[in-house]
Amino acid sequence: MDASTYRFELVLFGNKFSVSQRSLSIMSSAQYIETKISTPVALNKDDIKIDCLTWNFETNDTIAEIVLSKLGSNGLSRIIAAQLSFSEGTKLKWYDMNYKSRAVVLSASVYPASSANISLQIPKHNVKCSDAGSYVCEVISIGDKNGKSTLSLNITVPSTENFTVEEITSTSSINTYTIGKTIVLKCGGKVGNPPGLPIWCTKTSHDINYMEYIDNDNLMISVTDPKPFECQFERFSLLQYNVSVDDKHTELGCALSSVACDTLKPATAFAIKGLSE
Repeated sequence: MDASTYRFELVLFGNKFSVSQRSLSIMSSAQYIETKISTPVALNKDDIKIDCLTWNFETNDTIAEIVLSKLGSNGLSRIIAAQLSFSEGTKLKWYDMNYKSRAVVLSASVYPASSANISLQIPKHNVKCSDAGSYVCEVISIGDKNGKSTLSLNITVPSTENFTVEEITSTSSINTYTIGKTIVLKCGGKVGNPPGLPIWCTKTSHDINYMEYIDNDNLMISVTDPKPFECQFERFSLLQYNVSVDDKHTELGCALSSVACDTLKPATAFAIKGLSE
């Protein structure tokens, strides 16, 4: 049955009848607890703040426990719980000592039920890559108002590298190549989280600035799938390049698509000089 407004009719003798209209509200478990997270979080720049907030409780309701957990490969692992204590009102219980050593409890209370909550903060200098993932808030009451709410935390990491270019074919030690020669170049490395896309940049003897190199008849580009590496991802791009008569002094470099070629440093570029046979 859905939450809605229902109309009931009662037919009486003598062609008389009465009509009654009532609203029926059906609560789901998620409507008793909400997980709020400041996401995404930039590593080393932002604090993590996680809130477990109760909803639709009255002052005279009784909450036995609010629990914050993290969902892992082995299921839910409890981090902290705010528990009802008749002597203290609210008692905090830590389950994960790693979080306890890095986090600050901003507030935690199960009484009164109408404003019960857990609010946890991990200062930016204590944030780890492993903090990313799904967090679950759960409320357990003395009654039928029980529920869970799940929300994911994403941690972003900028790329930490200036990409250098290396030749895979290794056909020349002085970067001079016979016109018509095909060489294979590789660039890439740590591309951040979420993973960025390495693009190729070029500058000829006629150019002032580096420009993005677009696929044409002289090259083929392939990009590897991103692989997790520490806090971020690792990714590479391969370029198959045919040396032409226009390559009197061509420089090829690599940059992330998010920052473009104008950030490329000449020291990281690969120089190509074409020679006639």
